Amino acid sequence: MTVLLGMGLLATGLAVVARWGSDGYGPVAAGLVVIGTGVALALPTMANALMSAVPRERAGVGAGVNGTLAEFGNSLGVAVLSSRFTALLLPAAVGAHSLPDALAAAPGAADRAAVADAFADGVRTGQYAGAAAVLAGGLLACLLLRRARRAPAPSAAPRPSRSGGRGRHRRPRTRRGRHRRR
Repeated sequence: MTVLLGMGLLATGLAVVARWGSDGYGPVAAGLVVIGTGVALALPTMANALMSAVPRERAGVGAGVNGTLAEFGNSLGVAVLSSRFTALLLPAAVGAHSLPDALAAAPGAADRAAVADAFADGVRTGQYAGAAAVLAGGLLACLLLRRARRAPAPSAAPRPSRSGGRGRHRRPRTRRGRHRRR
């Protein structure tokens, strides 16, 4: 439940910045505090859930998977949200590769205002899309964690080794029961 609360706060913070971010630094600061609180609640809880599901001798693998998934999620989020942002900005910024270039290339004040509005719309839309994705991810994580808690724990019985449980590796036997030379 902590994961869902954290992700919900993270989504709320993104929505606050998207909705009231143009009203000054106060709403942006408030949204960032809410985002930070959500991250502080959700990420350690998810990392703990992942690491406690991995046997102690495989902790390095669990940490690697956790790091890889975090990097993949960050990369995918940046790619998807920036493509949406760019799609909204490009019609107003024909031929420009950045906001300063687009503003400099705009012939008049109305065109500069259109570029600035397209930029603001792109940021706002990206933040709303990010908030929706974070909330959906939080719901999915909560459902998966709940299912994992209900699953029966793996048995503590040791697995048989390749040597048939004799504790050490033995050479393969031939049909007559004698050892084959290697």
